[in-house]
Amino acid sequence: MPAAHGGRVLAFRFQRSESVPGGVRRLVRERIDDARRRLQATGEARHEGIHEARKRIKEIRALLRLVRFALGDRFAVENRWYRDTARGLSAARDAQAVVESWDKLVAARGQELDAGLAQDTRERLLARRDDAAGVTDTAPVTATLEGLLAARERIARWPLNGGGFAALSPGLERSYRQGRREMRLALAGGGVAAHHEWRKRVKDLWYHTRLLEPVWPALMVPRRQALKALSDTLGDDHDLAVLDALLAAEPVLVGGGDGEAVHAAIARQQSRLQAEAARLGTLLYAEKPGAYTRRLGVYWQVWRGEAAA
Repeated sequence: MPAAHGGRVLAFRFQRSESVPGGVRRLVRERIDDARRRLQATGEARHEGIHEARKRIKEIRALLRLVRFALGDRFAVENRWYRDTARGLSAARDAQAVVESWDKLVAARGQELDAGLAQDTRERLLARRDDAAGVTDTAPVTATLEGLLAARERIARWPLNGGGFAALSPGLERSYRQGRREMRLALAGGGVAAHHEWRKRVKDLWYHTRLLEPVWPALMVPRRQALKALSDTLGDDHDLAVLDALLAAEPVLVGGGDGEAVHAAIARQQSRLQAEAARLGTLLYAEKPGAYTRRLGVYWQVWRGEAAA
């Protein structure tokens, strides 16, 4: 779901009436404002607040990658800052993701696990999450809130050389090409790291599709939905890999239960998820990068009224 701010929805997409530089600056400012609001959540809401704030930062990074060539040297500086900022908030979110991964595993493979083991393990994972979340109430969140204010002030000084689709096409083609390459590596027998790298590039393409959705909604909405499904599938696979490693390193989380049954259930679920990811990815990356980018360029020109009669 798009971010909500002050009762209105922050759509992550360009508007036909604005220039590309103007749209980029607007979108980043909106993401920063929403992230700061989310980070001020307290109590149980802090878990969701941190999660949503990190989403806003990921949206910003994807947008930066789209216009990386227009930003010039500024891209590396800003991309590094947002990357490090998101990492500073990762401990609590990672601990929450493990709980969610366990819940999904039980929902999909619960018949293969002892019910008592499933509940006891979940309670231990929740306790671990709450221990991690205690840190985020002070220094990291405070530092992020202050840093985002400074980041907002820097936006006006971004160069953003060029305009129109020419400012987007190099980043769009690069992102798509990288995703296609990472998919081939993952499907050729790549392990956890290869699938994780592919997922990152899928997320970029999903974000870029959201930004460009207005150019032809009838076509772009189904594509955006399919990319979200692929991203979620790869994300669930990665989260299970993290869960599997955690339970192997800290068997006390499973208590006296059958750890082998848990690891076997994880392996079977990962196999199913990876097969589905291969199917979706082969469809979504069927087009060559140059052809994909040129096609989107035509849609953009028609949408903006720039196409020759």
